[in-house]
Amino acid sequence: MSRLSLQQARGLKDLIQETVEAGASAIEKVHQDIACQPFAVLKKINVIAVPVQAIETVHQTITGGVYTSVRTVNRIAGVLATQVLNRLEEHGDTAEGSQAGGPAGEDPQYPAVNAPRRRLSE
Repeated sequence: MSRLSLQQARGLKDLIQETVEAGASAIEKVHQDIACQPFAVLKKINVIAVPVQAIETVHQTITGGVYTSVRTVNRIAGVLATQVLNRLEEHGDTAEGSQAGGPAGEDPQYPAVNAPRRRLSE
């Protein structure tokens, strides 16, 4: 990869990561806003108000946890992508060699990646 394409890859990684972060937060807010409406109606019925409140709390906790997980995985993916891009940048000559199909593209640390591929029918 050339410097320019690495820079573009970093920008794309940042754009995707920021979009997922903002999207997950926006969707979580809409989700919670919509979910609170039936709970508000049900809490007006005195006989079931207490259990409805408990169920609403559980619902908010679970959905909050799901959206937190999405954002956490997004951040981890961003860190991993940054590490890959850093490695490509550090070994720019290796990446150039792999594009050309030469032995410079082989990575002695990961010999299985360098092994020739066989078709299942072989």
